[in-house]
Amino acid sequence: MTNRAKVIVNIQTQLKYFIRKMTTKTEFLNASINEEVNETQAHILMLLDQADLGKLTNSRLAVLMNVSKPAITKIIKVLEREGYLICRRDENDRRISYPELTAMGRLVAATHVTVHMQSNARLVAVFDKYSEDELVVIQKFIGDMGQLFKDVK
Repeated sequence: MTNRAKVIVNIQTQLKYFIRKMTTKTEFLNASINEEVNETQAHILMLLDQADLGKLTNSRLAVLMNVSKPAITKIIKVLEREGYLICRRDENDRRISYPELTAMGRLVAATHVTVHMQSNARLVAVFDKYSEDELVVIQKFIGDMGQLFKDVK
């Protein structure tokens, strides 16, 4: 086997491992009362805690999260039932509601911000290992790999 073929096999093996780990990874955040929320729920709570975004509807959350509105509605109902938020109806249009965080929801949102910052620091540490030219090659590779799945549904 040529050296190039060995490198390609190693890349494939590493990609399979990376993909397997990323697809099975579930991040649970433990609040002080031992309630658990998954990463998607925690991310929604974090978005709701960002004052610069203003009041968010389910439709706006769906766009920000890149998921369907029915999926957001289901998550919001779970978070409301578990006490992480409450939904308030718009006074002018009762069809519209705005989820608002409870104290428990704010605690989880703050924890999620910390997790995001830690994850970002770990990524930056990995990127710092490479030169700018190498990062350009990595970016091109990831883009090319993404193109393989562009039309896959």
